[in-house]
Amino acid sequence: MIPPIEVLIPCRNAPAALWLTLTHLVAHADCGEVKAVTLLDNRATASGMDYVFSMAKNRGMRVIRHEENVGVWASVNRGLALARAPWVVVLTSDVLLGPSAISILSQVMDQARGNLVHLGPLSVEGPDALRAVPGLACPPGNVTVNTAHYNGAVWLMRWDVLRECVGWFDPNYYVSFGDVDYVERIRLAGLVCGVVPELLCIHLDKQTRRHDHTAQVDSEVEVRDSALFRAKWQDNPEVLAQHPQLSVEQYIALKGGEAGWRGGKKLL
Repeated sequence: MIPPIEVLIPCRNAPAALWLTLTHLVAHADCGEVKAVTLLDNRATASGMDYVFSMAKNRGMRVIRHEENVGVWASVNRGLALARAPWVVVLTSDVLLGPSAISILSQVMDQARGNLVHLGPLSVEGPDALRAVPGLACPPGNVTVNTAHYNGAVWLMRWDVLRECVGWFDPNYYVSFGDVDYVERIRLAGLVCGVVPELLCIHLDKQTRRHDHTAQVDSEVEVRDSALFRAKWQDNPEVLAQHPQLSVEQYIALKGGEAGWRGGKKLL
């Protein structure tokens, strides 16, 4: 039997995207599986965020508001410390889940006996692309184990196991590479993680950055996180080879809607 799940959503600004995220979560999460939803506010400043938090509370969700912006992974750590369920979904605040996404992830992790599993390729074409998302009929057990390609936008973790064997996220990462670092630590601990490539979602990352005009600043932060990751894993060349260092310009291209970059190579 799959245990109850708590959903943690680290967030700061972009209230419209967060509202869409919550709307899709409520619509597509099975009532019996999601025990709690917790929003982790990193000192939101955008107009409209207070309204979203108020509406979330009215739906029975918990809102934890930090006095300062501590970054994504430090925020997730606080949510994990207060989590009330053995399994936890970490959900980025601008991701729209499809029907039964959490249920399918739960079945895959339970039957594959994994410790962490996350969604496959993310669509970044915006809300209109939701019409193209299939029925998400992914058979349980159809999971690629220990893949090098992972993304922390949506993942389900067996926190009752990982807390003892791996521990907390590294709070030194602000927004990027906290997920990558954690997966590598899971592997070092001899545990299993994987991706469900057939299970898709809509990621509004590009739309959020365009609306807030933060592509340059966000990319500079991601480059700093990448440099921290490479310094931390400098004695493990196999890990570094999977995650090449990108420049600010490459991150802007990847996140800003221009020709993307993958593995250090431009995608035409």
